Amino acid sequence: MGALTYPCCGHVIPMLALCKVLASKSSRLLITFVVTEGLSLLDRGIHVPGNLIFATIPNFIPSEFSHGKDFLGFFEAVLTKVLAPFKRLLDGCPTISLILVDTVVYWVVDIGRVRNVPVASFWS
Repeated sequence: MGALTYPCCGHVIPMLALCKVLASKSSRLLITFVVTEGLSLLDRGIHVPGNLIFATIPNFIPSEFSHGKDFLGFFEAVLTKVLAPFKRLLDGCPTISLILVDTVVYWVVDIGRVRNVPVASFWS
């Protein structure tokens, strides 16, 4: 399973919490949690189950700490600049059987449809 969220702590933390619960239910479930490089959340030494791994995509978006100054620019960057790196990441993960996505990142539904992979939307 792959999980992608809107790259702000208020979205990442709930998605990560959900993924941790799912991972704790079955050690056979492998969850790849996709984040942008350098996301400060990962610098906090959080504990995650062994079947929950992180994959990074390049950080083409402004800092999550300054997105309030240019919300529309940040939102547009997420909707346009994350698409190609996320697709490349999926190309390298042929066993993705489900994509769990933050509802805000709606374009992932189209990726799932094209790749014939179910997409579950999570509203944090």
